[in-house]
Amino acid sequence: MSNAGGFVLVASFMSMFLAQFAKVVFVRIRQKSWQWHQFTNSGGMPSSHSSLMTTLTVCMWLLFGWKSPWFAIAFVSSVVVMYDAIGVRRQAGEQAMILDELMSQIHDAGVEIDLSVFDRFRHWKRQGHTPREVAGGIVVGIVVAFVAYKFF
Repeated sequence: MSNAGGFVLVASFMSMFLAQFAKVVFVRIRQKSWQWHQFTNSGGMPSSHSSLMTTLTVCMWLLFGWKSPWFAIAFVSSVVVMYDAIGVRRQAGEQAMILDELMSQIHDAGVEIDLSVFDRFRHWKRQGHTPREVAGGIVVGIVVAFVAYKFF
């Protein structure tokens, strides 16, 4: 394959795009309405970060073998991204939800506070992934990598 770099790049971003689109479809199925803003959300099922990194890793394996340094770098990077999605980013999202609830309770108790200060934290509530969402991203990533490798 003469254009391996281009193949890997296109396949990886195609995987991320498909995972993001799948979020819209899953929300449509669950909530019976199109919510196109889900396409730009960083949380939810499946994890597009995991999908992108899995496609990158599988492509490196298919192109260069599992003993190559390219596969090793992609694999280790993928583990870090997925660990971060489940751990640090998810914790930040949970803390943002708690902070939002706490501020609402303080406001409801009659304390004068400007809740708009906390609007910037609202997007943090959608951060991070459950292990199931990461697994969904891994499945999408594997499928896209093999399909792309076979047809491109």
